[in-house]
Amino acid sequence: MYKRFLILFVLFILFGVTTVTATDGNTGTRDTSWYDNDPSAKIFYISTADQLAGLSRIVNSFSGTYESEQFEGKTIILTKDIDVSVYGSWSPIGIFSSTPVPTSFRGTFDGNYKKVTGVRISWGFSGFFGAAEHATIKNLGLVDITVNAEQVAGGIIGTAINVNIENCYVTGTIKGVYDDFPPVIGGIIGDSYNVSIKNSYFDGTITASGGHIGGIIGGALLATIENCYSAGEFTAVGGSYEGSIGGLANHINGSIKNSYSVAAIRSENLDLNPAGGIAANMNGEIINSVALNPTIESKLSVARVSESATLTNTYALADMVLKFEHIDGYAIEDGIDITMPQALTAEFWTDTLGWDTYIWNIQDGELPTLHHRPPFPPTGVGDMRGSMLLMLALSALSALLWTAIFLPRPHHSPTQDG
Repeated sequence: MYKRFLILFVLFILFGVTTVTATDGNTGTRDTSWYDNDPSAKIFYISTADQLAGLSRIVNSFSGTYESEQFEGKTIILTKDIDVSVYGSWSPIGIFSSTPVPTSFRGTFDGNYKKVTGVRISWGFSGFFGAAEHATIKNLGLVDITVNAEQVAGGIIGTAINVNIENCYVTGTIKGVYDDFPPVIGGIIGDSYNVSIKNSYFDGTITASGGHIGGIIGGALLATIENCYSAGEFTAVGGSYEGSIGGLANHINGSIKNSYSVAAIRSENLDLNPAGGIAANMNGEIINSVALNPTIESKLSVARVSESATLTNTYALADMVLKFEHIDGYAIEDGIDITMPQALTAEFWTDTLGWDTYIWNIQDGELPTLHHRPPFPPTGVGDMRGSMLLMLALSALSALLWTAIFLPRPHHSPTQDG
């Protein structure tokens, strides 16, 4: 009887532990308890869609309990892959209003090499983060996102000011449609000032009505793009305003280094400014980069790399198809010619361009991919507190169960008088 009781007791506790750890926290009700428990903490761990939606609620609060909490000097760390589809339309973290942005995210968001799926956004100034300022976003993947914006949109951030992005990627579809103002759309960042994007990529579809499109950045004053690439299809359709398209950036003041684009570019806008394989209009330098766009089509004019940038050791596909229709249009044959067979050799990327194999996965027969592309290599353990507690509990219960089964119950002889 004694052993049976212990066995049942242990199984009951094990079942309870299993039941608790199986709860995913994706109920559709925003959870801010992770913050409320200790608002003064410097590091916060998020593992559920409800907690992630709670972050949006906190940052977007104009008044009340969370007024002015923008996580400046604080870090958010994801500990699991998160599916936010339970929330339907995602509320971007941070709302663009003015400069300085009053509800922008201002901390460090460390995706911890996890991915977020199920992001669906319909917002004027859109992105997983609507607005970020003096912030760092790193180690984050957004998979199969859908963004429908009116004015400014980016996969990671809609509007960014003094922001660093590193080791991030976005896949999916981004659209911008607004008749009164040309939308600014970027695969990673929409509109920006003083930003840096490194070791990141966008792979998907971008469409804008008469707007400005960049595979990584839509528009930027002072920007650095390094070790990035873009792929997919970027298209400007209709619209009453002139726009432009760049494989990596649209209008940008800054530099692009060790990057490439393989996106197909097309514009149906008669007033479109030059479309470029790497950048449309650029005041700066493009270094050790490659335009491998199969086609660049525009009503007005096209450039294999960029209309106005300074090029250093930069190449462009020799048989790239360049098309323009307007009588005043023109084609710029910039960049050093390279064939696709040459671009599919590891020697070209490592020797000719000097790319770092620590950052890039470079093999013969394939275009380079970032080592941060999934599946990611192990880089850390994240928040192990919950796992450690569970392991300790299971170890203790296992010992108790072993004791109950294999050790004999103590036997006491009856007391004799006398």
